[in-house]
Formats: sequence, structure tokens, C-alpha cells
Amino acid sequence: MAFKSVRIGDRIAQNEKENRMLWQRNWAFRAASALLAACAVIGCGSAFAETGEVRIAQLYGLPYLPAYVVYEQGLVEKHAQRIGLAPPKVTPHKMTSGPAANDALLAGNVDIAMGGVAVLATLWDKTRGRQNVRGLASLCDTPILLVTAEPRIKTIRDFTESDRIAVSGVKVTVQAIFLQMAAAKEFGFENRFKLDPLAIGMSHPDSITALLSSHSAVRSYAALVPYNFEVMKSGAVRRILSSYDTLGGAHTTTVIWAAESWVKDNPKTYEAVFAAFEEAMQVIKADPQAAARIYRKWEATSLSEDELTGIIKDDAYLTFSTVPKRTIALTDFMHQLGTIKTKPAVWTELFFDRMHAKGGS
Repeated sequence: MAFKSVRIGDRIAQNEKENRMLWQRNWAFRAASALLAACAVIGCGSAFAETGEVRIAQLYGLPYLPAYVVYEQGLVEKHAQRIGLAPPKVTPHKMTSGPAANDALLAGNVDIAMGGVAVLATLWDKTRGRQNVRGLASLCDTPILLVTAEPRIKTIRDFTESDRIAVSGVKVTVQAIFLQMAAAKEFGFENRFKLDPLAIGMSHPDSITALLSSHSAVRSYAALVPYNFEVMKSGAVRRILSSYDTLGGAHTTTVIWAAESWVKDNPKTYEAVFAAFEEAMQVIKADPQAAARIYRKWEATSLSEDELTGIIKDDAYLTFSTVPKRTIALTDFMHQLGTIKTKPAVWTELFFDRMHAKGGS
């Protein structure tokens, strides 16, 4: 009898243990089911995992007008809500150049950077196999105009060793690459760096001040819109050359980029950012006057609202599009220069998948 009693006690204990395990499994299953159901309703994967803030390295000038429209009209927040995300905080960080934006991105101080396509190509090359930085979208087609206040300079052949040309950043900015392309075209490829010793990295406001001052050593400027118009408005500054002439037509000058990890961790936020910039470009096209007012609110300029509106409406100087144009022509030259070690075979290598169906070049 004692032996039989022990076995019954053991069996009761075993049954209680199995019941507890079954209850735990059922509880876990019910909890998981409830979570999946909630996710289906509110887009849980993005809502819980994605960032609550989008930090953007913001440069100066009319090529970045879509960003000002995005901020002013809360377009990232609008599109985040549309796709089921909590609206993220959008924080612009003002930078003076593309290389400065790259530094901020690599340091983790911003999530998205904007700047010249040459700066993107340089960072794409340097981060291959690591951060894998690529373009989120194109931003603007606009020419770089080489302008001068020096009366004796009529063409780039007239520059001497004592002359100085302002650029936003030396060597890797699109302005610096433009000068190298112009030198290669005019003097032969072996003399592609002929103008490099003349280039000085300066902010756009400082470049304007230098050109309009008769006491400055910097009398020429590789300028973006609207700064080229601001200095030429004085009547003392004139255009020498356009990058559209050098590159064989209109080309993308400015783009938006990010690291692969940010895009993978925040796919819905990227979707909202992309949609926001596309809508901003539509807003600008539909109402250039309102876009000019927004620009004047966010940046100091000597140009009137009507003058800015005229520039925004002129496709010869400004076209906003997410589709990149003539990027491979530029990167091929950068590879020849040795500025980048790896040459992208096609433009899509420089951009994330969302862009690949856009039909760029």
C-alpha cells in the first residue's frame, strides 16, 4: 500500500506540473496573438520600432527650398500619419557645406544629410561595405555659375596664380569638381587640377561679401542659386561659365542621403520623408510665389519675393525633381580624377531601392 500511495502522489504532482506548463504556453500564445492583432490594426512594427525624430543636415540656398516647404507645412508629419506612424519630430541642423553634413552624419548627430551629388559620391565610395551611405532621392537640377568681379578675367584662361575662387568646400564639393572639369576641358586632362590652387573654401555669405568688396583677394566665385543672382545683381559681377556647358546639359546638383542602417531601421519613416519631399516639389511648382515667401522666411536674401519667384519659375536655373540626372557623367570624371576609388556602373548604385524605378541617369 505504501508503494502504491507514493506512485499516486508522484502522478498528481506530474499532472500539476503539466497543467502549469500548458497554461503558460496558452498564455504566451494568447499574448502573442493579441500583439499581432494590435500590430495589424495600428502598424505595430513601425510604430514601436521606428524613430521618433528625424534630424536633417540642412544646407543653404534655393536648391534646398523643398526642405523649407517640408518644415513649414509639416509634410513629414502628415505622411507619417497617413501610413500609420506617430508623427516624428523633424529637426533641421544648419550646415555650411556638404562635407560638414557628412561629418555630422558619420558622427551620428543627424540622420539625413543634404548637399552636392559629388559629396554623396565621395561618401558612398568611402562607406561601401560599412555604413553603406546612399542617396534617398535627388533634390534639384541647377547650374553652378563661375562668376567674377575682376574686369580682366573674361574666360578661365585669364586666371593667374594670384587669383582666388571661392567654393563651398575644396576638392570634393560639386563646385570644386566643376572647376576641375572646366580645366580639363579647356587645358587638357593632364591640367585638370590647374585651378585647384586658386580655390578657397568659404561659406556662401562670405563669398558674396568678398566679391562685393574691392579689398578682398577673392574676386571670383563658383556660385549656386540664388547667390549667383545676388552678386550679379550688383552689376559689378558677371558670369564666365556654367556647369551645364561643361557637363553637356542640365544635371542634378543636390541630393539627399542617409546610412543603410537608418533606412533599414526606419522604412516607414523613409517612406514618409520621401513622400514629403515629393509633395514639397509639387507645392513649389503649383505656387512659386508662396514658395518664394517661404524661402525668405527661412533664409536671409537680398532678392525680393518677385525676383525669387522669377528664378523658381525658370527651368534654365532651377528644376526640383527626385530623379537624378547625369550623375554617372560626374562620377565617371571623379573616378578618372582619383577622387573616388570605385566607379558606379549605373546610377542606381548610388541610391536606395525606392529610387531604382525612377529612370534616372
